[in-house]
Amino acid sequence: MVDGPDVPNERKKEIALGVTKAALGSVPVLGGAAAELLDLVMRPAVESRRTDWLNDLSDALAELQTRVEGIETGLLLENQEFVSTLFQASAIALREHRIEKLGALRNAVLNTAVTTSGDEDEHALFLS
Repeated sequence: MVDGPDVPNERKKEIALGVTKAALGSVPVLGGAAAELLDLVMRPAVESRRTDWLNDLSDALAELQTRVEGIETGLLLENQEFVSTLFQASAIALREHRIEKLGALRNAVLNTAVTTSGDEDEHALFLS
């Protein structure tokens, strides 16, 4: 079950990473190096996944705009249901590597862009 956007969970993960880095940094001699290594490994992986996800989603939305009349990015960003689905799917996508699941997340966002069902529980079900 999805309980709204994962923003608080993402913040918790940032805090956990910070605590881990601090704990590693407190280890005598090698701690600072271990904390830096953790940051060097994690940051590029997260950035790469974020970039890939956003590029894929951007391409899919651009294609959708050519096929479906009335789909405009500005209007979508005013649609709170779309924005919530986008945030939820993006948070999940950063933790996912499977192409099939990423495609399903992308489709959930696109479906929210073209439908105005107003059934947020249904969208949450697709995301889970």
